[in-house]
Amino acid sequence: MPTLDEQNFHLLLLDHLLSSEKVTEDDLEAFVRETVDVDALQGLAEAEGIPGEEKAARAVVARLAEFPVSDEDLADIKLLASDGGDDIYMFLEGLAGIDTGGEEDWYDTKGSPVIRKCVSVERVLADNYFQGIDCASLASLPRLREVNLGLRWQNPEALLKVASLKKVTAAKPLPKALVEQLRGRGVEVTSP
Repeated sequence: MPTLDEQNFHLLLLDHLLSSEKVTEDDLEAFVRETVDVDALQGLAEAEGIPGEEKAARAVVARLAEFPVSDEDLADIKLLASDGGDDIYMFLEGLAGIDTGGEEDWYDTKGSPVIRKCVSVERVLADNYFQGIDCASLASLPRLREVNLGLRWQNPEALLKVASLKKVTAAKPLPKALVEQLRGRGVEVTSP
């Protein structure tokens, strides 16, 4: 059973499939409805307010996490990022009958081991819902050029293992020694 982090990370992958038109919202809805009583979830969300909305969101996310994404599709991804307005979140909330306005942390993810299969990724924007990333997971991305770490991250020294890295941005200060080492390698670093 995938962890909540892994389930939420899978949403980033499904958003890529939606935006590249490899899957449609109708495909995803049919998949969810195979095992989830969406009408009951919508009623729960309406009856219980926020507690019901969260339960509905979690049920739909858990089912979407089972939607297959091929290794070929993973290898095709060039950008890993999230935003509350992304197609996958709009679809999910419409299906579950909720509207978080992008303000809830229900979809937050630190990443997933499957990130290693995203070998074409050039940019990682680990902000919005994609927060708290372990930078060690980025070391296996051979084409990674740019990383925005947002406010929460772990093991930033692992960025030294990313040979193709050209730009790092962080919303909170990176360790001074790391900044110096990265800049010494010609990496543009923006950190308060």
